[in-house]
Amino acid sequence: MVATGLHKLKVVSTSGLYVDSAYIFIQVNPIPTPKIRLTELGGWPDSVMFYNRSINVVRAEWLMPDGTRSTKMDSILFCFDINGYYRTYLTVYNSLGCPDTTSIVYRVVMKGVAMPNAFEPENPNSALNTFRPLAIGLQTYFLGIWDFWGNLIWSSDKLLSTNPAEGWNGTDSKGKKMPSQNYIWRMKATFLDGSEWKGIKDHFGKFHKEGTFLLIR
Repeated sequence: MVATGLHKLKVVSTSGLYVDSAYIFIQVNPIPTPKIRLTELGGWPDSVMFYNRSINVVRAEWLMPDGTRSTKMDSILFCFDINGYYRTYLTVYNSLGCPDTTSIVYRVVMKGVAMPNAFEPENPNSALNTFRPLAIGLQTYFLGIWDFWGNLIWSSDKLLSTNPAEGWNGTDSKGKKMPSQNYIWRMKATFLDGSEWKGIKDHFGKFHKEGTFLLIR
């Protein structure tokens, strides 16, 4: 790379003989160096702050995973609502308009489980008429429903986009409606990051992978 300053120019003939020399001043402008840093803020949806840590730049252009663009120079906040891998691009320019681009890949792993304590099969609201955990970020999963005599009534291990794919509608394997009473759930699960679901935390700080809920008719 040629540095800024006075440089000597030699003129040589085709035969290799020295002819003349001169001094010229060359101004070299620094090239832009793009760099991205990020901070995970967490939450659901997952919030991430992207920081522009580039040098020798006067202008910046962000291209976010959803296709939106921004010309913020310092930082930009973005929220992810679906687990997966996402790439963010940053193009920066120096004072002469010369660009350079970099990118960073972020993996979204939102995880969590919440268990309902009741449901009503005849309710027209689909969120209330099946017993289904509110969960995200699952890699493996098993949920079983038992009565208080120890009979397994229903179970599922099906996932759809890291969420439980189905819930119990209040009937047995033959389609018979189960009576209004308390039932027992038992659940095991692992998350996308390989961690195991500990269970539901009680008032004493202990975790339980089983509990009871009420079927309402």
